[in-house]
Amino acid sequence: MNITHVYQLFNVPVSSYYYPPVDNQNDVIYRQQLKTIHHDNLKVYGGRRMKVILADDGVELGVFKISRLMKEANIVAKTLKKTTPLSVR
Repeated sequence: MNITHVYQLFNVPVSSYYYPPVDNQNDVIYRQQLKTIHHDNLKVYGGRRMKVILADDGVELGVFKISRLMKEANIVAKTLKKTTPLSVR
């Protein structure tokens, strides 16, 4: 079976075979910055707070790109659990 037919079968552009995605060198630096910010702030900062901290450092990134980089670096912000009463008297 031809590679063109396989790509058409899965609705994937044939150009993705010839041009593999390239990892941006700045993304590696940004991921490292996100990891240090995450560690320094008790692992509670999410994407929006990370954006503010990075903007203070002079790095202008969007929230969605920061969220994507956080996901790639396996960074998850801690959240509070919703408490429910055990019994009502």
